[in-house]
Amino acid sequence: MTSVELIYLNDGCVLECRGHANFAPHGQDIVCAGVSALCIALLQRMQTLEAEGVAHLVKQHVVDGELSMEIVFSEERVSRMIAQSAVETAAAGFRALAEMYPNNVEFAEI
Repeated sequence: MTSVELIYLNDGCVLECRGHANFAPHGQDIVCAGVSALCIALLQRMQTLEAEGVAHLVKQHVVDGELSMEIVFSEERVSRMIAQSAVETAAAGFRALAEMYPNNVEFAEI
């Protein structure tokens, strides 16, 4: 099972994703691919926003079956909303996958 945890902080958030969905054999697992795509898309978006001064990636860690990142949002209102919107979009995707594949993906927002 893939476990995704999104922890909201006062000034940002932490995303932790661990495990494999085990929906299908390695290399054919569409559920694992979906989770991975959301994780990588959010990470790449945050890297772009960091380059633009909108957010700061305090940490990022990616290895097979594991991704974690800590994001600090800008204090400027519009910049903060842009970064938060990216996180909320990814969260909606994780939520949908967890609802469609409850035996393969668990998603917690704290």
